[in-house]
Amino acid sequence: MKKQSKARNILILSVLTIVSIVILLALESDLFTTRPSGHFNQLASGWSVKYGDNEYEDVMLSDFDLTDSRKGDIISFTRNIPSTGVKNPAIMFKSRYCVVDVYKDGQLIYTYGWPEYNSGQYVEKKYNMVSLGECRTEHELTISFLITEDFAVKNFFPVHFGSKKELITYFFQNSRLSMFVGGFFFIYAFVLLSLGLYLFLCGKFDTSVFISAMLSLLLGTYTYTYNDILCFVSDKERLFSDLEYISMYLMPLAVLILLHVTHPNIARNIQKFLAIVNISIPVIFSICHYLGFINFTHFVTLFHLILVIENAMALPALIKGLAKEFKKHRESDVFVGFSADNYLILGYILLLIFMFLEIVKFNITRNNIDIGTNFYSRIHMLDLGLLGFMICLFVYYFLSSIEHMNASRVKEELEGLAFTDALTGLMNRAKCTQYSYEIKKPYAVIILDLDRLKKINDTFGHLEGDKMIKAFADLLKNAFIDADLIGRTGGDEFMVVYENPKEGVCKKSIGYLQLLVNEYNDKNAENEKFTLSFSAGYAYSNEIEEDGFKFAYYLADSRMYKMKETHHA
Repeated sequence: MKKQSKARNILILSVLTIVSIVILLALESDLFTTRPSGHFNQLASGWSVKYGDNEYEDVMLSDFDLTDSRKGDIISFTRNIPSTGVKNPAIMFKSRYCVVDVYKDGQLIYTYGWPEYNSGQYVEKKYNMVSLGECRTEHELTISFLITEDFAVKNFFPVHFGSKKELITYFFQNSRLSMFVGGFFFIYAFVLLSLGLYLFLCGKFDTSVFISAMLSLLLGTYTYTYNDILCFVSDKERLFSDLEYISMYLMPLAVLILLHVTHPNIARNIQKFLAIVNISIPVIFSICHYLGFINFTHFVTLFHLILVIENAMALPALIKGLAKEFKKHRESDVFVGFSADNYLILGYILLLIFMFLEIVKFNITRNNIDIGTNFYSRIHMLDLGLLGFMICLFVYYFLSSIEHMNASRVKEELEGLAFTDALTGLMNRAKCTQYSYEIKKPYAVIILDLDRLKKINDTFGHLEGDKMIKAFADLLKNAFIDADLIGRTGGDEFMVVYENPKEGVCKKSIGYLQLLVNEYNDKNAENEKFTLSFSAGYAYSNEIEEDGFKFAYYLADSRMYKMKETHHA
């Protein structure tokens, strides 16, 4: 069993790895890439820079160091743009925490961020798309940046030159992986919400499904905002910038809630402590941001440090707790050779690894690397970590479903052994007693007694008596096919229960049973040593004032005995 389980785990992990690699290579290869025209160009170098009283020549934008930049600093970049026959040429570049002015031959043609800056608000990141007009000859291009946050801008993004169509295509081609991952999260959230609603309508509400849907929706929102996709297609920069930070600060809380729903008893004290911390983080950060004290962006490094500390606390306890549960589960009767928890912890570890790589990358580059510069810049480590986490979470739910179905099957089999009469296949006395404690009004109960069983046992032996009981039980199953319970409560005694009974159902069903008994006797008159007959009595719950099932049972039983007396008269 251990070898089969190990082989199965290796197979699943291999498939997941291969699928992830294929997706990554396909999305980041040139297979789906449209080659730009010869006019498309990255204006990365050859800039003249004026920074305060200092001037620099032949500067590459991405290499210009602004580590000590302060709010209010103005930096101007100037260079000639090449002549082109492209209609409606444009430049595209990203800015963060800067007011932007663009001049063509000394004339202002584009501006961004002044209203926010003048009103004391922070200036959002922006993908600036600037139309240049006719450029059949060289023109002087100047881009002026007014920095609005202390130490927030470390360097600048390259400027891309070409037609608007080429620039838009360039952005989306280099955002394919992020779009795929974010789209996967949104679709997965929709599927889980649909599943959760279906289970809710079926009376099988599962909190973890809705929590996973909310987590997936949160991850999709963060992926699209962090990678500037929503910012690029909309002019709601403030909305999507706030969503980026809010979703990031809520992410640890969402993962913790999911962990608590699926494994509430693992590291309970640590879970409580982390819950307090992770609830406080987005609340405190949001209050400081919206009251104008501290911008969201200044909390990022602190947030990264808190995440590292939290995971150093939680991960060992989580692994230890899951190991204990796995050991206990492996010794149970419902163990199927694998544990879904293995994939939950695998997804969590993958998320931590790639999150750590993204933190390192962010703090080295300060998120100022341009899309498409190289493979490293195009790949967001957190995207890969989130994708791996959600795939593992999907596998976790899939395997959990298998474990749940197996546990339900074993439970049904054990209940079947405990509550089924071995001779007839009907419910036994124990099940009938349990059922009587649980049933609620309205209901109807029928008590039946198989006549002359003792005489058959004494005359022909118990083997023939068992045959008689089995034959009568088979007729009961056919006659009371719509009943909620058919049980054998004693040697020759049987009970049938209808919940929410229709008017006259007891009399009608007893009459149908009598018809089946007559047909059986006629058909087997020459072959059987016995003739079937029975006595029956019934009662409806609305006939009695008391709430207890036993009162309806006694009423039906007394009526059955009156009929039995006539049969023995």
